[in-house]
Amino acid sequence: MCVVGMEWLGLVGCVYSIEKLNDVYVMDDAGTLIVPDTLSTLSPIVNTLDMLYKVKEHHEKLAATLEPAIETIKLSRQLNKLRSVAEMEEDGTSNPIFFTPTTKRQKKSYTSHQ
Repeated sequence: MCVVGMEWLGLVGCVYSIEKLNDVYVMDDAGTLIVPDTLSTLSPIVNTLDMLYKVKEHHEKLAATLEPAIETIKLSRQLNKLRSVAEMEEDGTSNPIFFTPTTKRQKKSYTSHQ
């Protein structure tokens, strides 16, 4: 698995990837990005669009790989919260969470009658 990124400076940019090999992170130049500003520089847009499509495709694959794992971790954390409450109930330990009242108490108004 690698990380893909883009850097831009004005109308030009580059795409790069970073991958861990053993204990070293290796960066690779994946391509050039050019946004044309005149008709004479219109031809490089095909390569730029192709590169942007590849970046999009990489991120979609990455999301498809990571999202199930992230959801599993979220569910596991919620289950661990439930288990810790259940363990406290088994131990006879009181719940350390104190919930404050949601409504304010009304102050009694004292008026003097003369």
